[in-house]
Amino acid sequence: SIWCWENAGGSFDERKSYKRGTAVIGMAPGLDPKEWDHSELDRYGVGKVRDVSLFYKIFLIDAVQRKAVQLCPFVKSGLMHRSFQPFLKSDGFGIDYTQLENFDTKSVLEAHLIKQHPEWEKRLKLAIESRRRGELQEAINTAERIGLDKKNPDLVNSARDVLMSLS
Repeated sequence: SIWCWENAGGSFDERKSYKRGTAVIGMAPGLDPKEWDHSELDRYGVGKVRDVSLFYKIFLIDAVQRKAVQLCPFVKSGLMHRSFQPFLKSDGFGIDYTQLENFDTKSVLEAHLIKQHPEWEKRLKLAIESRRRGELQEAINTAERIGLDKKNPDLVNSARDVLMSLS
């Protein structure tokens, strides 16, 4: 069986493997180094090409809370590709992440989402007018995903009210 942090218990070997695995990838910052097996880290570790904490910073992963920000809009839009492409290594083997130490993924992602606000404000208004359940739900979900519910809560709440009235 696979042991995840959401699961309680497990066999001794599962708990031991879990501790080692999470420690190796930097997802157990509070774990005492004496509590896990450090053997063969050169062979089975994460390598030395980039620091794992830089990876987590760039990709908005909180190792302590074990949470990550949804990066699909950053990736699917091509924004990540365009942002990282200038930092391709000269040998052609991936990105030189040391050049991205000051890259602010969160700000870039937020700016990308904010650019979508006017379009989704229009779509919300059209969905409210049409009173079509599917369109309303899609517009509300997208508004929440891109932060429009915080910028224009009255509009999003109006859409929610109309959706509720259709139930």
